[in-house]
Amino acid sequence: MLVVSLSSTGRADDGADFFEKKVRPVLAEHCYSCHSTATKKAKGGLQLDTPKVLLKGGDSGPVLAANDETSLLLQVVAHDPDVPAMPPKGKLPDAAVADLRRWVKMGAPLPAATTQLADGTAARQFWSF
Repeated sequence: MLVVSLSSTGRADDGADFFEKKVRPVLAEHCYSCHSTATKKAKGGLQLDTPKVLLKGGDSGPVLAANDETSLLLQVVAHDPDVPAMPPKGKLPDAAVADLRRWVKMGAPLPAATTQLADGTAARQFWSF
């Protein structure tokens, strides 16, 4: 199990920032049109646009395993011959694939979510595997 670590300032480490700056833009540009909660029927049952659905995976099972370079997500974007190539119309730029690989090696940290508690205060939750 992976838990996003907290620094002494109480903020998520730079892994969540890396996700926001490098990973989410790649997913948004190249994946969300077919794999998001906004689509009527996500292809392969896979949605990638919220932590909950990203961690769930799709019809082929989980696509992400923290610290595991054999994660299905990395295989499909690398266009490995044993899996469907994604995106299907052409390979991602090498830098984007490298960023996804680096993110997985970092433990695939995801940004924090803020939940409103019954007393009106906000509680920060950190996504974990």
